[in-house]
Amino acid sequence: MVPGVLLTVALVVTAVTVSVVSPVFPVFVLSLLLLAVAFLIRPRFGRMPKGALLLTRTDAPELYRLLDRVADEVGARRVDVIAIDRFFNASYAAVGLRRRRVVTIGLPLWNALSPEERISVLGHEFGHGVNRDSRHLLVVGTALQTLGRLYALLRRDREWEHRVPGARIPALELERRRRISAITEHRVDSSHPPTRLRIELLRGLPTTEPTISLTAQETDTIEKELGPTYAKIAVDLAAPYRAAHYES
Repeated sequence: MVPGVLLTVALVVTAVTVSVVSPVFPVFVLSLLLLAVAFLIRPRFGRMPKGALLLTRTDAPELYRLLDRVADEVGARRVDVIAIDRFFNASYAAVGLRRRRVVTIGLPLWNALSPEERISVLGHEFGHGVNRDSRHLLVVGTALQTLGRLYALLRRDREWEHRVPGARIPALELERRRRISAITEHRVDSSHPPTRLRIELLRGLPTTEPTISLTAQETDTIEKELGPTYAKIAVDLAAPYRAAHYES
């Protein structure tokens, strides 16, 4: 964090100094460029997911109990905040100056999974914290975010692939993805290695009994705790379609 702050401050001071010492148009343009670079590389501490519903331990004690069990099992720090949003996804992040641990659960994804799959997804997300993936570290994460913003500015034709959990993918589709991954994906230093390698690793592991499981009562209790979020997320999901069909 310190090098990033010092570099940002140095660029700002340099930009202001040269523009004051030599107030001519070329120098003014150079100052603006230095300020733009300083803005791009400034340290980012992260923030709570935009538009997400934040649950406290009072709101969802059983859900927090489940996440605590998963965190303890994989050796991760227990979560500080659970966020619920409308995306078919789940994520882990450390945000703010206090580096609070946040697990974000996309309610559509959660609703589509079995209790066993939900535990697997949570274990996967806490694994990011255990492995200290570079995208979650403050200095390296800031650099990656900067590169991502530059990429977004320079390229606008990206396509996003929405994937469903591997356990629900038909065998033929799983094999298709494995073959595509073998041809197109070659990075092994990413927080999510190539699909081919992940499939091969899973196939090579012995079948074991789960160390964490949910009873029917625990599952029902968690669903009741999430009950109020379902209505709010449903409104968020329906809003674009309502606007398109009824307000145009």
